[in-house]
Amino acid sequence: MKPEIGFDSTLFASLTTKLAALYVMERRGILMFDEVQISKNVEFRVDTCKLVGLVDFGKLTTDEQQSTEGDHALVFLF
Repeated sequence: MKPEIGFDSTLFASLTTKLAALYVMERRGILMFDEVQISKNVEFRVDTCKLVGLVDFGKLTTDEQQSTEGDHALVFLF
């Protein structure tokens, strides 16, 4: 997996296709949120030419946060 901020549109397209084939009563699931503590680690990804491991809140990331190593992640599970 490539960690990115936001939602994975490919995943949502796949879920839409899978759920469309089910009866309405079979379309159930649980949405879970979890905050996890992670080790600080910044690395350069050659395939995307980006640094991974810095604080990233998308457009809400302040200038000060852009050079801070991330140590927590918020995970959404379905």
